[in-house]
Amino acid sequence: MLTLSKIKGRIVCLLFGAAAMLIIVVGTHQVMEYTSANDFCLNCHEMQTAYKEYVQSPHYSNRSGVVAACHQCHLPQTYPAKLLAKFSKITEVYYHMLGRIDTTEKYEGKRAAMAEKVWSQLRRNGSKPCTLCHNYESMLAAKQGLHARKAHARAMDSGGEKSCVDCHRGVAHGLPKTTDSARKNGIAGLCLSCHQQRHLFSPSHPTVETMDLVSCLACHRQMNHARENFKQFMHTSHRDLLDCKVCHESGVN
Repeated sequence: MLTLSKIKGRIVCLLFGAAAMLIIVVGTHQVMEYTSANDFCLNCHEMQTAYKEYVQSPHYSNRSGVVAACHQCHLPQTYPAKLLAKFSKITEVYYHMLGRIDTTEKYEGKRAAMAEKVWSQLRRNGSKPCTLCHNYESMLAAKQGLHARKAHARAMDSGGEKSCVDCHRGVAHGLPKTTDSARKNGIAGLCLSCHQQRHLFSPSHPTVETMDLVSCLACHRQMNHARENFKQFMHTSHRDLLDCKVCHESGVN
């Protein structure tokens, strides 16, 4: 039989338990918020290169004044996925202690691998971090260029097969451009995200066996053999369709 003292004891235990749980939940949230802030990310000096690129990007400086923080792109925004992702990034502390990218040269050497890792994550989740701010339904297609309207329409009709990262790379950070592998993963992916779709070719286009950037350039450079002619061809054919930096910041000269 429960006595009054036992009941009071259990009530006290429940209150202490609830208070402890509240402290743990609020404390965990506060720690998550603190360690997700841009200032915390910048505590590691190797992030300075990424930060300098980020502050010059539309995600930081734009006409509307809306800023996308680091964690909004690099972490899930819902629990428990966010908590699990934070725990998985403990390995980055280990790499920080090893000095894996503690110099500009090391950072550039790893840029392609780091970029591909992020791009792979975005492919798997359908560019979900992007869609937290951008969504097709809210886009004013009439204010977009012809290329953008067509690309977004294809993406919407793809049922998730195509997502933002298939076309938009190097938005917040520079594209890899120091190695052949980096070039392939950077600009090649951007070009082929559209040009590998055979229905976009003209009826007179020859049959293409190998769909890669090298094959495309081999033929198109030959057709426009003089260097200046080729540059003129590229500029004319992509004018008003692509932002200049898509090519010029990716190492394709």
